[in-house]
Amino acid sequence: MPEVRPLSAEGAVDVTSLYIDLLGGEAEGDRPHVALNMVVSADGRATLAGTADIGSRTDRALLRHLRSLADAVLIGAGTLRANDFTPRVSSREAMDRRELAARPPQPLGIVVSRLGDVPLDRKFFALPQERLVAVSERAGEAARERVRKAGATVVAFGASEVDLPALLRWLLRERDVRVVLCEGGPHLVGQLLRARLIDEVFLTQAWRVTAEPGALSWVESEAALDVRLEPRESYEGDGERYGRFRVTYSR
Repeated sequence: MPEVRPLSAEGAVDVTSLYIDLLGGEAEGDRPHVALNMVVSADGRATLAGTADIGSRTDRALLRHLRSLADAVLIGAGTLRANDFTPRVSSREAMDRRELAARPPQPLGIVVSRLGDVPLDRKFFALPQERLVAVSERAGEAARERVRKAGATVVAFGASEVDLPALLRWLLRERDVRVVLCEGGPHLVGQLLRARLIDEVFLTQAWRVTAEPGALSWVESEAALDVRLEPRESYEGDGERYGRFRVTYSR
């Protein structure tokens, strides 16, 4: 497995030994603990040629590892359109860890789509674990039925937009989801931050410059934010820096 090096100490560390405290973590009151994982270029872009394929082999290994520690993995519909989202645990070691922590063998995969307009040809809909599409009440019955026929559960929260706090409360109450890993995209990240629902951030800074016109930042918000990231852990490897941050919100 790829290794990284702590900034404050000598000696390489296997990425699969990091952040194990997430597995079996505790909920945040009436909702799950929400962690965000994103990768950003040196010039602040979160997409390259329309996808999030910015990071290295090590970044991708870290992403798979974080998925193996979460009870559910959450993305927006735009991210599903741009990337083949397959939140699946495959290593025997990771499965054994989940069993010891009394967690399900696979995380719940969740896509947020206001109208239920999602690409049903993605690998996500062929996964053998439970998949869920969260919609608003504006989603028509025809769209919901197409998603159901593709094998996913459809749940509605909110009148015109997906009510993210309600979704998270439902996940804890109905699916015993205590830790959610969000993988974007940037607009969903902005919505979660505006609602003060992200508790920590795992951010990969790739030392490459894309200068891609129109590429999104890792946070896109219709309203200004005042959010601080307090460093907890930092590592380097494969031409990147990997940070873990606690999120604090202004009063």
